[in-house]
Amino acid sequence: MAGGSIHTPDSFWKLQQLRNACGAIQVDGCPQMDHLKNLQMLTVVRAGRWIKHGLSQLTNLRKLGLYGRLSLHKEALSCSMVKLEHLRSLKLIGEDEIPTTAFFGHLRKLYMWGCLKELSHVHEFPPNLTKLTLLHSRLEPDPMVTLEQLPNLQTLKLLDSSYTGDKMVCTGRGFHRLKKLELCDLNGLEERTVMESAIPSLESLDIHDCDGFKMFPKGLVHVTTLELLVLQKKTLKYTVKLEDN
Repeated sequence: MAGGSIHTPDSFWKLQQLRNACGAIQVDGCPQMDHLKNLQMLTVVRAGRWIKHGLSQLTNLRKLGLYGRLSLHKEALSCSMVKLEHLRSLKLIGEDEIPTTAFFGHLRKLYMWGCLKELSHVHEFPPNLTKLTLLHSRLEPDPMVTLEQLPNLQTLKLLDSSYTGDKMVCTGRGFHRLKKLELCDLNGLEERTVMESAIPSLESLDIHDCDGFKMFPKGLVHVTTLELLVLQKKTLKYTVKLEDN
């Protein structure tokens, strides 16, 4: 992505009426960003030294996407994001480890592409998070133990080696508001257990390209809200749409 990024001239940071900036942006140096009070969307921009003093000036940001060596800017991210009170959607694409302590405030959507040593504790996630997407995280412990405790989560996508274990368990203690669950390219996954009273609001379940997956989650018979079920391998797709009588 870095090779296709666009270098921004100094004049870019003086566009006082600018609301949306999209594309792979390269920030040169540490420009003053206090003119961009109306900027609401900035995706995606390469992480750099500008984060320390510039990001916190974008006080009206609603949507932000960052890529690059994010771990080098872990402290600056944490200090800046706590000041972005209007930020609702955050996308992090890491060329190294994703810094998990950077999540604050009122985020509703969080997208993380990159290695995670471990998931944050539940109290470190945004309390109002409704959508979470993980890719290439390479988590070894079952992430459901933590994720099912997120009180407002409605959509969860675990994609492309985000989890490398062979078993996944949904207990009856969480996921009370989860409506959509997608599992993709988790090649080590062999078994998924859904206990009685688990994920009581689930409407859509999509399990595809998990080559080791062998057993249908029997506990799904207790999920009376399920409307769409997709089970797909690279050579076979099985879709069931449940209609009301």
